[in-house]
Amino acid sequence: MTDKIILIVIGLEWLIFGLIGLISPVYIAALLDMQLGSSIGYNELRAMYAFFACMGFTALLSLWNVKLKKTAYLLFCIVLGCFLIG
Repeated sequence: MTDKIILIVIGLEWLIFGLIGLISPVYIAALLDMQLGSSIGYNELRAMYAFFACMGFTALLSLWNVKLKKTAYLLFCIVLGCFLIG
C-alpha cells in the first residue's frame, strides 16, 4: 500500500511538473529565475522537462506493471542522486 501511495504522489508530481516545463519553458525559466538567451536554451529546457514527464509516467505506469516498479525506483534514485551530487 505504501508503494502505491509513494508512486502516485511522485508520479503525479513529476508528470505535471514535466508537462508544465514541456509546454511552457518560459514559465519554468521564470520560476527558476533563469535567463534564456536563445532558442537552444528553450529546447534544452524542454528536453529536460520531457524527461521529467517520462519519469512521472513511468512511476504511474509501474502501478499496473509490477516489473516496472524496480526500474522506476532505480531511475528516481539515479536522477535525484545526480542532482544531489551536482
